[in-house]
Amino acid sequence: MGRHVGTIPKSLLAGQWSVSFKTRGGANWQQVGMVPLSRLPVADIALLRQLVAGDDLARFYLALAEAEAARGEDASLVRIGHARCGAALGARFDGIAVFSTVGELDDADLSALLDWPGRLELHLTDLHHARLGRLSAQGLGSARRMVAMEAPTRGAAPDPEASLLDAAGFAAAAALMARSNPETVLSARMAALPFAGIREAGRLVAIAGTIGVAGDTALIGHFLTVPEARRLGLARRLALHLRWHFAQSGVTRLLLATTEDNRPAFRAYSAAGFSVSGQRWQVDRTVGPFDGPARTTRQPSSSPAPPLSTKAERQ
Repeated sequence: MGRHVGTIPKSLLAGQWSVSFKTRGGANWQQVGMVPLSRLPVADIALLRQLVAGDDLARFYLALAEAEAARGEDASLVRIGHARCGAALGARFDGIAVFSTVGELDDADLSALLDWPGRLELHLTDLHHARLGRLSAQGLGSARRMVAMEAPTRGAAPDPEASLLDAAGFAAAAALMARSNPETVLSARMAALPFAGIREAGRLVAIAGTIGVAGDTALIGHFLTVPEARRLGLARRLALHLRWHFAQSGVTRLLLATTEDNRPAFRAYSAAGFSVSGQRWQVDRTVGPFDGPARTTRQPSSSPAPPLSTKAERQ
C-alpha cells in the first residue's frame, strides 16, 4: 500500500508551516484580527463550524486545520468578520498564503487579507468577489472561476502502470513540477502524503498527489503530465488510482479543485468519476502590498471581473 496516510511527521513540517505575525510593513496579524486556529475560543470554533457547514471545501479546510491544531501544529490563520457573520480561513505553504472566505465579510475584513506581505491566493464566494471590486492591490490578477469536485473512493480499480512515489520519487516529482509549472507550490510537508506517478522507460511522465487528509476525506491535486504524454488519459488514470488507494486506507471521499477555463482537466476528472460540488472565484497575487504603491479605494465595479484563461493543471 505504500506510505502511511494521516499524521504528518513534525520533522517534515518544521519551517514549512511556520506563521510569522509580523509583516514587512510592521503590522501585527493579531491587531487586524487574524489569529491561529488553536488560539480561538470555543465559541469562535463553533461559529466557524456553522459558517462552513454549506461549503464543501471550506468545511474540509476547517477539519484539516482542527486536526493539525490537535497535533500541536499551529498552521492556520483565521479572521472572524466584524459582524461575526463570516470568516476567512488561511494557511501558509512555503511562501504562499491561501485564504478561503465564507459567510459575510466587509471591506475592512477583505483589506486585512490583502495586507498579507507575499504571494497570495484567495478563494472567494460570489459576494466577496463582488466586494473585492472596491479594492485595488498591486499584483492582484483577474479572477478565475474555481470548481470544486468530489468522488467516492469506492468503485475504482488500481492502475497497473501507476504506483505510489517513495521519497526519491517525490523529489523527482517536485523537480518535474518546478520545471514544468513553477508557479505551483509542491510543499515538502506533502512528502508524507500519497503521491502517485506513471513512468515511461523509468521516467515520470505524469503525477498527482495529496494536499491533505482529514477524517474520511482527502483533498487531492497537483496533477501534471509532461507535454509529450498529454491527451492519453494519464490524469484520469491517476485520479482513479488515488480513488482506489484511499478506499484501501479508510478514506471514503475525495475532493479536488480546478478552474472553469481548464477544460481538459475538468473532462479528465469527470471521466474519473468526479462531479461538481461547489464553485468559487480564485484570485492570485504574485507580489506583496509592500513591494509597490499602497492600495487605494475606488468605486465598486458594475460586474465581476471576467475569468482569466490560464491553466491550473497541465494534463
